[in-house]
Amino acid sequence: MRQVEEERLAKVDLTLLKAPEELALIRKLGEFPFEIIAGVEKQDPSRMTKYAMDLASSFHTFYNACRVRTEDSGLMQARIQLIEAVRTVIKNNLDILGVQAPEKM
Repeated sequence: MRQVEEERLAKVDLTLLKAPEELALIRKLGEFPFEIIAGVEKQDPSRMTKYAMDLASSFHTFYNACRVRTEDSGLMQARIQLIEAVRTVIKNNLDILGVQAPEKM
């Protein structure tokens, strides 16, 4: 199953993500490992909650600016993959904080 998922991911062309909101969201996702390290080094778990709020804000900006369902199936798949990455990072962030998130709201 994992191999099928990896093959599906390999077919997504993330270079199609060029809108400023997409790039800002990708940059924010890239900050996650550094926020974990900084939070541990400074013994400041509030960094993780602030990061989660900032990521949610970046996602909101992206979602309002960029249509996910589009006629360009490649772009749509790339945006869906970006959304999945946000979902994974938020879940991991909440796990670090010891918080359970609902699947649906």
